[in-house]
Amino acid sequence: MIERTSGNWGALAGLWLAAGAWATLVAPALGQQPAAGAVADAPGPTPPAVAAPKPARRWPREVVILQGAADAAEFWKKLDAPDWIVVRPAPGRTAEGPPAVAEAVANVESVHVAGAVEGEGARIVLDLDCEVFADGPTWVPLRLDVPVIPSAREGDRELVLRRVADGMWEALLEGARRHRLRIEAAAPVRVGPQRRTLELAIPEAPATSFDLMLPRRAFDVDLGAGESAPRPEPVEGKGLRVAAHVRPRPRLVVGWSEQDAAGPRAAPLLSAQVEMAVDVDAEGVSVRSSWAVACSRGVARSLQIRLGDDEKVTGVQLDDHFQASGIERSGEANLLTIPLPEPLRAGESRRLALETRRPAPAAGSLALEFPGYPLTDAGEQSGFLGVTQGPNLFVSVLKSRGLRRIDPRDLPTALKSRVGTTVAMQFGEQPFALSLGVEPSPPLFRAESTALLSIEPDGVRNETTLDVERSRGSLYEIEVAVPPELKVASVGPPELVEAAAASASQAGGEAGPRILRIRLTPQARDRSSFSLKLSGRQAAAGTGDVRLGLFAPRGAATSTTTIAVSAGPDVSLEPTDDSMAQEPPDAAGPKPSAGVAPSLRLRTSRNPTALDLRLGRRAMEVRRETSLAARVSRRVVEVRQETKLRASHGAPASLTVLAPAGVAPGWEVSDGQRPVRMEELDEPSPGVRRSRLTFERPAAELALTFHYRLPTPLASEGPTPLRIPWIAFESGTPGPCSISVASDPDVEVTVDDPAWARAEDPGGLRGARAYRLDRDDAAEALAASARLVEPVEMPSVVASRAFVRSTLDADGGLRVRAWYAVESHPGSLAVALPPGASWLRLRVDGRAVDRADAAGEGTASRIDLPAESADRPVLLDLEYRAPAASARRPWSAPTLLDGAEVLQTYWLVQVPWTQVSPMPPRGWTDEGRWAWDGFAAARRPVASASRLAAWAAGPTAPPAALEDPPEGDDASRGLLFSRSGPPTPMDPWLVSRAGAVLACSGLALLASLALAFLPAWTPWILGAAAVAGMPAAMFLPAGAWAFGLQSAAFGVGLGLLAPAARRWASREAAAPAPAAGSRGPGGSSLVIPESSQRSTSGVGSDDSTAIRVRTTSTMDYLAAPPPPGPDPDASLTSRRPPGLSME
Repeated sequence: MIERTSGNWGALAGLWLAAGAWATLVAPALGQQPAAGAVADAPGPTPPAVAAPKPARRWPREVVILQGAADAAEFWKKLDAPDWIVVRPAPGRTAEGPPAVAEAVANVESVHVAGAVEGEGARIVLDLDCEVFADGPTWVPLRLDVPVIPSAREGDRELVLRRVADGMWEALLEGARRHRLRIEAAAPVRVGPQRRTLELAIPEAPATSFDLMLPRRAFDVDLGAGESAPRPEPVEGKGLRVAAHVRPRPRLVVGWSEQDAAGPRAAPLLSAQVEMAVDVDAEGVSVRSSWAVACSRGVARSLQIRLGDDEKVTGVQLDDHFQASGIERSGEANLLTIPLPEPLRAGESRRLALETRRPAPAAGSLALEFPGYPLTDAGEQSGFLGVTQGPNLFVSVLKSRGLRRIDPRDLPTALKSRVGTTVAMQFGEQPFALSLGVEPSPPLFRAESTALLSIEPDGVRNETTLDVERSRGSLYEIEVAVPPELKVASVGPPELVEAAAASASQAGGEAGPRILRIRLTPQARDRSSFSLKLSGRQAAAGTGDVRLGLFAPRGAATSTTTIAVSAGPDVSLEPTDDSMAQEPPDAAGPKPSAGVAPSLRLRTSRNPTALDLRLGRRAMEVRRETSLAARVSRRVVEVRQETKLRASHGAPASLTVLAPAGVAPGWEVSDGQRPVRMEELDEPSPGVRRSRLTFERPAAELALTFHYRLPTPLASEGPTPLRIPWIAFESGTPGPCSISVASDPDVEVTVDDPAWARAEDPGGLRGARAYRLDRDDAAEALAASARLVEPVEMPSVVASRAFVRSTLDADGGLRVRAWYAVESHPGSLAVALPPGASWLRLRVDGRAVDRADAAGEGTASRIDLPAESADRPVLLDLEYRAPAASARRPWSAPTLLDGAEVLQTYWLVQVPWTQVSPMPPRGWTDEGRWAWDGFAAARRPVASASRLAAWAAGPTAPPAALEDPPEGDDASRGLLFSRSGPPTPMDPWLVSRAGAVLACSGLALLASLALAFLPAWTPWILGAAAVAGMPAAMFLPAGAWAFGLQSAAFGVGLGLLAPAARRWASREAAAPAPAAGSRGPGGSSLVIPESSQRSTSGVGSDDSTAIRVRTTSTMDYLAAPPPPGPDPDASLTSRRPPGLSME
């Protein structure tokens, strides 16, 4: 061992010693030549003369160099990882080139060593059985390295021996056979301070044994490191006999110790370096100590460590192997005895790891006494101690003796790497006295838990969010009460939770809630608020009263719990705990993972561990609505079936369907996005196939699409009966069923089934004939008949649908965009625009194309179609603009030339709001509906421009064809007209709204005034209205006279005020009353105009000066002689006094 004086000089000295050792060990090996061994005289053939070998100096096989070992402890630590190891090379390794592999000449099968030890030597007899493979004389290696061999015999014949360069002996044997050799030799015994060792090189053989006689004072016999010897047997008068069969080995090593005759064996002397890690928590103290134990004298077969009276051992590890240990009581001492598998001898060391646990101090005691762990027979036991405190505890040093307080950064690496070390001590001897003060420091925090409970068929899932807000202290862990029925699945997130462990509650026993202790990470401890995620699972809940477990935090100053319960539509929930406040299900707050509102939401300021509910289940109902689209051709009927399913009180995961007879195999079903997995079942009847449809996920609403074929070849003559069935569902509530029937041009289909009613096209547009059935179980199929018709010559260009949209700008210009769904076409199309129009753009299937042969405005243009559209329909999208000068009515649509046929046309005319068309143009049908528009009713299109463009594109158009929808798509503005055939010139009758109101209301007002003030003209006015109204009602469309009546409403309303005005005027123009005292004929009173008798005072007036009219009585009509006057035969009017009127 080299003492380190300084950093650089120590390294140079080590390198110098290594170089010297290399020169000493390797140089002789490189220059040494093989020498012949000595040959003993023996009868037999004379072998060749062999020179006597030169005695070679014996050097150690390896030299270990340690640098900087200041003391014994450092020496033992560095011995496991020395600085340099210089090894002597094996013979032949220094030769140039690869070593030659020698051919085996003999094989040793058994070796037996016998002998006795006498003093510092041993007499050895070796019996060898070997087999020689060569016929002639052969030198056989004996693998013996003893200095002197007195005798070597084979039977009665003495053998010739020689010693080779490596110090081994060889024997000359002759004959390819088995040879039995007996060799007598003397071997030295290596004598050490504590041990004696007999080491002998022997050949490796499958059968190896020995029988040795050792001195009587020998004890502790072994066969080298790691292998124990059999128990010696005393032999009277000779010593101790040791015999055994051992595994093959190149050297036989037998070691023992001898007891001094002067007295008993001395106790071993040990030394130990200890590192103690002390963890103090609320329940006790855990100590993990690491020991490096070395033996300086004697032999130690066990280690004894003194423990505390109430201390328990939780783990013992010796040299990285867990060791079974027992604790023995010796008086009042608690000794831990650890037996050693191999005795610990002088110069050897062991590593020991010890884990102990002692309970917390008794209630009311704040001091923790810790004396260390004294090791028996240890002359030196020093080390370091580090203390860490548990959560919500404060640990301090009350007193210490035999220890020195140090900085935690000066601890060894293993102790320094532990997080949270608050006390660091160094000691030089054990036992010592250390008293630690332990005081509780509970934190103060507020907890708010939100539990999301999902009731599923296979169990109840609990997802709880625990929001913690710390107010005071350090929060190291959180305790959560968990009921027995709730199984904890996960605790997170990982960046906040260091560990989580559940233990039984001491208060509740086995039936009480468990305590889940969640240890927080340093990141969570530094935060003032954080959220924890807990998830658990409970067994499936039955019907009736059930109890659902909840995570309940413990130790919080205040706590609030919000519970949201989510269940399927087939589950009814009712809380049975009146102390919980029920909130609306759609209230603001967390929702389950599906994002839907929970079925039940509760809130409480308590901290419950369970939720009591009354649970009921309703049967699931599935209602269906089926629609079919069938197309009849010469040989087959293509059917597309769409069935909408709506489930109540549940969501189906699978359904069973029945495919009727006649449906061709290979029918398909999908949910609109992907195919549905289908499983064939048994056939309930011949021809009917029964299948189970399994959905990817249960859903309350499903839309299934079936595609199947009905092979039905049509007869060449006469009608062929058809039956169009649908794929039925085995269970569920029946619903309506509708079918739309279309056919190829050469097929005519007739439907005469009384069970079906004729219906309009579901899309609102004209198309195939549609039929409806109120319940799909009322019939099994649609009965029809089909027959072939004579083919007619078809035009080269056929556009099945056309949609034209024209917009009248404020400046009088016309902007037109037209869509043509061209079903059959050649390689190009010819299009003619109205005179004066100019192209804006042109697209085919949504892609812009160039026009060919464009000769100018208003001329024909030929459009080259893409090559890939030769055998499929295309959508032609045209847009142009006509200025105000050429946009005079009638308006013309773009025309497809080359004899093109257009089957159906829709034209949407968009005009300013101030104009209106009372009646459709000639040759067009109004496709509007009445709708309220602010203060008046108006005709509005039945579909928007986007929908009409999609209708024109058809179901086979590529998606790019509708990527550019019409601009300004407003279904409330415009006039929609339709016709069968190509678009004809559009000449709408546009009138001003204000002018129509002025004209119609003016006529109505004049007629009302004439009726009111000219009663004599009433018959003439009513007669004229009837003569004009009857033809208008008969020949004008309903929209025209409805528009006229609406425009005349204002005048009619004003005309209704004329009678009231006339009555008011009549009252004002009434005649005045006669003067006082005058009396008209018959005794009636006369009132003079502008007199006081015209007072407004009436009966019961308080005015005493009012002149009241006397009530007429029978006395007023008594006969009196007529006064002299005119001729009594004159008229009454002539006899009335002028200026008077009779009331």
